[in-house]
Amino acid sequence: MKPLVQAFSIGLFTATVIIGIVFFQIEDSSGQTTSDQNELTENQARQHLEENGYAVIEQSEYEKLVRERQHLKTKIENQSDQTESGDNQSNSESVKIYQFKVNSGMSLSELASQLEELNIIDDAESFSQFMENNNYSRNVQLGEFELHNRLTYEQIANILTKNDDE
Repeated sequence: MKPLVQAFSIGLFTATVIIGIVFFQIEDSSGQTTSDQNELTENQARQHLEENGYAVIEQSEYEKLVRERQHLKTKIENQSDQTESGDNQSNSESVKIYQFKVNSGMSLSELASQLEELNIIDDAESFSQFMENNNYSRNVQLGEFELHNRLTYEQIANILTKNDDE
């Protein structure tokens, strides 16, 4: 039995060696071996990407675009800061302070509607969604609150929930 197993294993080993040699040494019709077929040139890769809808740019051009984007972002932020400071100076006279009372059983939509009627917020529905999405709606406290018409949704929510993390 032992010589039979040895002969069988030698046959498998020989067949594997022959198949390996044939696979790695036979050239295809283009004259390239199978190992050379998978190599792409830079131009071929670029062409393939462009054909499939991708934009291909050099690393230096990419870095230049990133710097330009950051510069424009900073410029926009500076302009918006200047606009806000100009708005605050011109509209500081129109700040109105209100005493707002939250009663027992008052729904979020009622609360938002009253805030909209007092011109503390612009849109009751978007304020209600903000309160729901940021988990403020369940923490609204009963009582009287001093609010003014220049507060952000988050500031109003923090006041109504008596949350001091403004």
